[in-house]
Parts: sequence; structure tokens; C-alpha cells
Amino acid sequence: ITYVSSTDFIIAQFEEYGYQKIELLIGEGLSNTVKSDLATDNGSIDQLFNLISNERLRILTTKATVHTKLYILSNEEFTRVVVGSPNLSYNARGTRQREYAVYWDLYHSSQTYMEILGTFLSDYENTCSEPDIVEFMEDLQELCQSNQDTDRMELYQLWQRNKSNGESIAVKAIFDHIKGQAFDVSEGDGDEVIRIDIPEVLKSGKKKFLTNVLGAKISGNSATISRSKYLSHTTMLGTVPMKLNQTTGEIKFGIAGEIVNVPQTIDDELLKQSLNDIEQYIATVDRATCVHPDAAKMTIMETIIYSMAAPFVNIIHKEKMKVTQRVNRRGPRHLLIYGPGHNGKTALGRYLNYLLTGKLIEPISAKQWNKKNWEGLFTNSQTAGSAFPIIIDDIKDNCFSGKRATLEGFVKSHWEEDWSSDSEYPVLIMNTNHEDLPDWAKTRVKRLVFNVKFNGGPEDTKLLNQLMGRENNAFAAFSKAYISQLVNGFEYDDDELKLARLIMQELYTKVGKELPDYFPKRSPELIYDMDAISCYTKRKFSLFEEKKIKGGVRLKFSSFKSLNNFKAKLPPEINFETDDKLLIVTNRDQYYRFMARGKPPKKSFFSRRKIK
Repeated sequence: ITYVSSTDFIIAQFEEYGYQKIELLIGEGLSNTVKSDLATDNGSIDQLFNLISNERLRILTTKATVHTKLYILSNEEFTRVVVGSPNLSYNARGTRQREYAVYWDLYHSSQTYMEILGTFLSDYENTCSEPDIVEFMEDLQELCQSNQDTDRMELYQLWQRNKSNGESIAVKAIFDHIKGQAFDVSEGDGDEVIRIDIPEVLKSGKKKFLTNVLGAKISGNSATISRSKYLSHTTMLGTVPMKLNQTTGEIKFGIAGEIVNVPQTIDDELLKQSLNDIEQYIATVDRATCVHPDAAKMTIMETIIYSMAAPFVNIIHKEKMKVTQRVNRRGPRHLLIYGPGHNGKTALGRYLNYLLTGKLIEPISAKQWNKKNWEGLFTNSQTAGSAFPIIIDDIKDNCFSGKRATLEGFVKSHWEEDWSSDSEYPVLIMNTNHEDLPDWAKTRVKRLVFNVKFNGGPEDTKLLNQLMGRENNAFAAFSKAYISQLVNGFEYDDDELKLARLIMQELYTKVGKELPDYFPKRSPELIYDMDAISCYTKRKFSLFEEKKIKGGVRLKFSSFKSLNNFKAKLPPEINFETDDKLLIVTNRDQYYRFMARGKPPKKSFFSRRKIK
């Protein structure tokens, strides 16, 4: 155990002094500085990595203040224990500071010496077992193991860009302990208190988080927390506590202070009724104002499939990283649902929560949120260790647009910098009334257009109450089949929902139901031209004035914003000019062909009879 050391000096122990094996605990977080120190020295990284991979070197690091200097040096005959002031460093060998050390040579043939040695070893092992201890280069080993075909030097460069934060690791360890105690309770267990130890590295700010958010009572380095407080979906700002057992497929949620178990036994008749209920919900589009009902229904079904697959995104992402880490570190895309006001987006969020949990959980309202609120949400979501999707209602225009888009930094870092292979991060399911989506977000956010406006009649309200008042086990059946497939192995695909679509189709086959015409066998935007549907909808509802002119079409908008939104959706083959709030298309035929792609196909006589 040493307070400080350096990579060069550690390597020198093998080269100059001939040590066969070294295990080292460094008390000033070597991992926080070594990546930048080695930024231009891949040779030293390679030496360290080979020593660690060959199990000749093990380095443990911590951000806690550990001033201990303890050296336990063994050969076949005896063990020398050294304690004193010198660190394992070049400076300790020759500076004006006087270094003192004492040592004991404890021979292995003496029982008394072995008892003394046992005391030193016990102290060493206790120090190394603190929850904030990190194995240096463990993440690099995982990276190299997952990318064996990638050039090693490229992986070293990628590893140097990854962040490591001892305090964050300690907080994660605390929440792992809390989650374990909260969910692993036997029936009739009356103990409502969770007890945890607090690592030294945890600063007062994080301790306040435990007291302010979880209501923890702290005494010294230990804390007690109410089990029901942790198991409340309102405690961590919309992060529903969740535990997934990948071996058994068992899923548990924490809602309103209680544990909710996802059923493991699924009745086929109930599953058939559950799928019927989902179709009934989607069929409410037929009573709404909607230019393209088929596309709207497909969007809702796509959203439902996305939400059912969302709790398993970390498993999917691990598989993706094995394939694409070298060139693409972007994580699972969050979902953004766009639609005009009063189009049922809030009700959809409520229904998604119900489908997953069987409980009524309101989406989070972000209407009044600022950057600090979002920061709190992402911090909580990365800390809580829950992969349950966070459903957020009514996000602002400036979340994605503008030079200082509120969500840009959070969304980019969520997977690309902060996630690791043992993380349990959620995806966000958001809705908005604002159309803009900048280029940086298009590869990180899946955007679905929900061009429908519900009339809010009593029939819809009554139906929603009925649907969310009876059991729906579609997610239970889906999750069981999905986890089974994940365990058996699957091939990563660019379509993140490919496996989820197949599982959903299998459920229909299982109960003998015909797949709906609007079922998305691939992403809806690959089936329909959503930009054309959006522009056709605006035209249908006279949101701009359209007039034929010589050789073209003149469109007049009420605002620059609506003009720019429309302009952004036009394909490259359409030529146009703008003048104030006018958009003048100079090739009329291409414009009309584009608009025709947004118009729903006419139903045949037989289709009309079937619908009736």
C-alpha cells in the first residue's frame, strides 16, 4: 500500500529488481491522472497492460485518502514486512525529506511469525475490500476482450478518452447495495430499514443527496434508509426502481413503496385479450382527426414495442459495443414523439407506464424545466441502477434546438462517456409539440411523428379507464421471450428493435391472432415518408396558403418558424426560393409527387367491408 506512485516506477520494479508478481493499492487515485499522463505513451500502456493481463501485476486505486505505507514482500523462505514513510516512488529514494522505515523478516517455518504475518495480511485485505476500490485497467481488459480484431493501439487511444471517477463509483456501489437489500426480501420480512456503509471517498455533497432524496439517517460511516422510500417511483424523479435477474428472467419494480413482480406464468387466453386491448387502444385513432390513420397507428405500435424493449437496452448495447466500439460508441437511441397539442401524447405516456408495470404512473412533466432539472434527472438515472424507461411529457423547444440546446451535452455523454459494461442506464421516451430536430440529435434520438388529434370525447375516456383497469400481461409474455432470446444469443442489427419486432410477432402467432396491417415489421419511417405525411397534413388543414404560379407553386406561411419547419422536410429534388414568409417551388411536378407520398392510399371495396 502506497500513497502515490508512477507508471514508470512500477514498471521498473520488474525490469530493475526482478519481481515476479506485484499487487499494489495506491491511495491517491492513479487512474484519475494516468490516462492523461500516458496520452502520448502507448508503449508504457502496452507494458502495463501486458503485465496486468499476464497476472503479474494488479493495481488497485481509490480516491480516498490512504496514507498507509505497507510493503509485504515474499520469497520462498520468508516474508519481509516494511512500514514507514517512503512511498513507492523515485522521490522517496533521494530528496531532502528524511524517510524512515522498519521491517520484520517473518520466516515461514515459525508459527509465531505466521500469526504476526496474518495480522498484516488481514489489515491489507480489509483495506483492499472497500467498496470504492477500482481495479486499474479492468475496463481496458474488457475493451480489448470485446474487440479482439481491433488494433490494440487504437483501443488504447479509445480507453484514454474514457472517464473514471472514484466518487461516482462509490455512489454506484452504495445504490447497488440499497437495491439488493430493497428487492431481496423474504415474504413476511418486517424489516423496513436498509443499512449501508458509506465509503470514505464520499464527499458531503453526496451524503446530502442520501439524506435529502432518500431520507437517509447518517451516523459516522453508516446510514439507514427506509425501504419504502427507495421503492417509491417518485423518490428519484421518475426513475422507477427495477431489478432484472438475467438468469431467471424475473423482473421487479418499486412502485409507491412496494415491490411489483412481473408475472412469470402467462395464460394464453389472457395474452390474447391483452393484445386485443392494445389494438383497441390503437383503434382510437379512427375516432380522431387524422389525415393518415395507418401511419398514426403504426407509430403507436412502434412506440409500444420500443417501450417493451427499453428495460433491456443495456444488454443490447453490450452486444453492439462488441461489434462497433471502434467506430461507433453511440448508445441506444432515446425516443422523441412529435405531435401537435391535444393529440393524446400524455395519455400515451400514461398507457406505456401501465403496460410495463400494471400500475398507473403519470409521465414526468418537463414543461417548466430548466437545465438544472435535466442535470438532476440524468444524474439520478445514472446513479439509481434502473433500466426502466423514463417517460417525459411536453419538453421545451430549446431542449434540442439552438446553439445552447439543453439536452445536447446530457444526451451525448449519457452513453458515449458515462456508460460502462456494468451500468444499468435507462432510455428516455419524450414527447413534444416542437418539430425541429438538429443534425447532432438525429443519430442519438429516434423521432416518431404522431399526426393525430383526439377530440377528447367520453368514448375514449371510458375506453382508457377500462383498458387500464384490467390486467394486461403482454409485457410479461414479451419480457420472458425476449430474455430467453438474449440468453440464447442474438446477432446485433442496425435496427435496434429487430429482435423486439420478432418477439412481438411470435406472441401473435402463439395465441393464433392475425398480425394487424399496421404492425411495423421495420421502422415506420422506412415504410412511410413521414416528412411527406407531415407536409400533406399541414396542407390538408390549411396551415399555409398554396397557389399555382407559372411553372411552380407559391406557399405563404404565417411565421418564419412554420416556413422553416416545412422547408426542412422538403427532399433535395424540390427546388425552391424563399422571400419573407413565402416559399416558391420552381418545379411543380416534383412538389405534387412529394405531397402524394403523404396522402393515404384509397381503401378498396373489400378493405372498407373488412373495416366495417
